[in-house]
Amino acid sequence: MKKLILLLLIPLFSLGQDYLVFLGDKSYQSSVGFIFDNQTDDVTLSFVKTEQGTAVYLKTYYLYDENAKIRKQLSLFLDNGDVIKSERAYKTDYVDKHCISLYLITDNDVSKLKQHNLIRIRYTISDSFEGEVNRSARNDEFTGDALKDF
Repeated sequence: MKKLILLLLIPLFSLGQDYLVFLGDKSYQSSVGFIFDNQTDDVTLSFVKTEQGTAVYLKTYYLYDENAKIRKQLSLFLDNGDVIKSERAYKTDYVDKHCISLYLITDNDVSKLKQHNLIRIRYTISDSFEGEVNRSARNDEFTGDALKDF
């Protein structure tokens, strides 16, 4: 139900609106956010412009450890079978029980993401209690249009 309401409201909010995401003490211009379904906690994913180029922004709820980080390899699975990998996070944060990370991607990766839908992601949360928690999340929305300005 919450996804349906969000989908219905996106056209109202997206007309002429700039999106921003926040990490640490900086804000970044962002695409609209997409909700990826995970059995434990959903993940918000968007594309951002950084001083180093285009990046993938991830944010997920994680209350078990305030030192938790999403920082290891991020895998992006496309609907044509391609996999885009970013070896480690460019920046990370933990605030309000949320792990937040930025992963840089190449111009070639952006081109692939514009042409093919991003259907699944895989990421690892590192914490001091459980060590590493591997998670994946899936998406049913078309993501390519979000990159038209990148």
